[in-house]
Amino acid sequence: MDECNFIWCSSYNYFLTLFYFRLSWLVKLVERLPGSQRFVYLVKALEGFNATLLLKLLSLSLLRFAVFIVQYYMLFQLFGVDVLWWQTFWTVSVSFLVMAVIPTIAIAELAQRGKILIAIVSLYTANELGITLATAGIWFINLIIPAVVGSLLILRIKKIMKGNKDYAKH
Repeated sequence: MDECNFIWCSSYNYFLTLFYFRLSWLVKLVERLPGSQRFVYLVKALEGFNATLLLKLLSLSLLRFAVFIVQYYMLFQLFGVDVLWWQTFWTVSVSFLVMAVIPTIAIAELAQRGKILIAIVSLYTANELGITLATAGIWFINLIIPAVVGSLLILRIKKIMKGNKDYAKH
């Protein structure tokens, strides 16, 4: 049974990787679909990406994903959520998939992500408070801190620019 799953998963991954690097196949497929003519120009724009750029994009995406997994694992450990690294990997992966499918607005994303992670990670641990705190920590680290730092930098740049204009007048 495990060997069959491995072969099926490997074949599936090979097909997706091949499809990713051959986006022209996607264009041809979309062109054949009825009623897709209004979207064809969007898909045709993908043909301009070469394999080197696609590999860079894939690498950056995988690195970003790995950073999120490590952040979740570290915060789970900090808040006493007793899960193994591979459980963190799979539960966070599934939660990302679910969040990609469910439409949400930015302000409600924290609550939605928390509910989804509680539902999934609860299969391995009963520490709902730790899961919620880890989710809020990820949100704070990746959204709030960069937004505050960026706002302060913009204000500082505006202040410097205003000071340069005042200095030039004298």
